Amino acid sequence: MLIAYYSKTGNTETIAKMISEGAKSVKSVNVEVEDAQTIDAKKASEADGFAFGSPSYFSIMSGPMLSLLTELYFLKDKLASKPMTAFATGIGSQTKTVENLKASLKRIIQN
Repeated sequence: MLIAYYSKTGNTETIAKMISEGAKSVKSVNVEVEDAQTIDAKKASEADGFAFGSPSYFSIMSGPMLSLLTELYFLKDKLASKPMTAFATGIGSQTKTVENLKASLKRIIQN
């Protein structure tokens, strides 16, 4: 499982690591936590499942997360039907940010 995040203040990174600890509690699950800015999309597409996290900026995801998802979109044949989820942090509009993330993920997994 790949947990990809962008974090400017460290809050989203903290949540990503908490999700990782929960996922690691399942035997046979290998978890990697990586900053969206450093992820190689081709390598990332080999993961069996994903969680994507971003701070909420005006109800939308961060630029680095959008860039990663754009790169993954072009690899959607490799990602079709793989489980994906999204999470967001901030002081408001997280629900809308998650909805925007999920809409992007839906485009990726629906071939």
